[in-house]
Amino acid sequence: MRAQFIRGGDPTEIMDIGRYRSEGKDEDIFQKIYAESKKSPNFKEVTHIRNQVEPTFKIVSNFEKTVKKSFPAGESTYRDNERWTLYLTKDQGITLFDDLSDDEYAELTFEEFLKITKCREIKESQNFQRGVDPKKSMDIGMEHKFGRMYNLFTICHNLSMNSDSFEWVSDISWNPEDANNPYFNIESLFYYTDEDGGKVPEQFVIRLYPDGLEIYNVITKDEDEVRSVRRFIEVTSAYEEETARELGEYLKNF
Repeated sequence: MRAQFIRGGDPTEIMDIGRYRSEGKDEDIFQKIYAESKKSPNFKEVTHIRNQVEPTFKIVSNFEKTVKKSFPAGESTYRDNERWTLYLTKDQGITLFDDLSDDEYAELTFEEFLKITKCREIKESQNFQRGVDPKKSMDIGMEHKFGRMYNLFTICHNLSMNSDSFEWVSDISWNPEDANNPYFNIESLFYYTDEDGGKVPEQFVIRLYPDGLEIYNVITKDEDEVRSVRRFIEVTSAYEEETARELGEYLKNF
């Protein structure tokens, strides 16, 4: 069954917006991580939470990595599924332990969990990441190469940065493996609810092409091609209808 999309109400009340906006309780973040893990297409196994002195659960990923082990007779390498153990501790917050490398991450945030474990499915050749310096990420010839669509792309990015409907908007960047098409990422305050009642923030990857902008919904995997500010606002719900109408009229040539 497809997730139900719910809008309306105070966005700061209808979803847990995570530590990168305001500090949340470790217990709530731990439960959020667990709910996200249970529905991840990238995990083959997520155990139940064991309510010990420090609640814990384990994850086995679909991704594999090479593991090196030392024995008295020498070293051996093999491939194994990535796997982690998460703990809700009293003194180090949420702790993630890599069961293959023995690496430990204390005071874990929800954002860090997603990045380290690759919990969320991401469209091939697109990085959903934060903190990229736009001065390093853009080719100075983009305006010449993409013409009018480059102007539309930058306008939509500026509108996104000022939208009250978005929790987070990345800088304009590009994937080194696909440097010809700049993109930016959006995480919305609107959300989907899954079958278990979990809240999944709506997320978009906005990508520049010579003939238009591609808006890729990371959650539903829907794709829209837009060539105007008005259409961009409609697809992403960046602004209320009246504001969208005014912006669309004002920027109708874009």
